[in-house]
Amino acid sequence: PMSSQEEAERFAKNYCRYLNREKAKYKFHLEYLERDISAGSVAHIETDGEQSWNGNVFVEFCRFDMMYDETDVVARKVVTDY
Repeated sequence: PMSSQEEAERFAKNYCRYLNREKAKYKFHLEYLERDISAGSVAHIETDGEQSWNGNVFVEFCRFDMMYDETDVVARKVVTDY
């Protein structure tokens, strides 16, 4: 149970952040080996297609395929407007 209105609003805001974080995920494949990207880092993305993805993203997962010189990345948008 919430003891105050402020605590309830803080809880709702944090829960909303949690849900939005999972919705703003993006998976992409690079056909070259990009060793400068690692999980846990923040990267800046500029796209020609989806303009809403331009800006900083948090890299959650990164897999390097050394045999084929490819990189798979899972990133999520850094949400700052709360």
